Amino acid sequence: MRPTLRVAFAADFHAGATTDERILADACRSLTAFAPDLLLLGGDFVSVRASYIDRLAPLLSAIHAPLGKLGVLGNHDLRADNPTVLRVLRAAGLVTAFIPPAEEMRSGAEMQKAAQVLAITAKGMAAL
Repeated sequence: MRPTLRVAFAADFHAGATTDERILADACRSLTAFAPDLLLLGGDFVSVRASYIDRLAPLLSAIHAPLGKLGVLGNHDLRADNPTVLRVLRAAGLVTAFIPPAEEMRSGAEMQKAAQVLAITAKGMAAL
């Protein structure tokens, strides 16, 4: 029998003035209770200001995922100060990739570059 791999996915936290911090805490407690081997995070960590990542990053950092935590930025993160969002998430232990939104990838070369970023990130995750 194959061992079970537990993968959790979450996105659209939208940490900010309109998202109660208890909702963020509850969501992260639910992720922790699931006991994922791998945590995938789909972006929109913040709503408007990058500084709100400071509310969410410690909660995400506390989630134990032995095979790692992988995230990509969403459109709200990109509109905020995305270098700050990336820096704080990486400091919290997330492996994050900066991939431009599809509508900004106008050429095959840009799409190939995004695929390479994903492949490199996945290779790094496999080494964990």
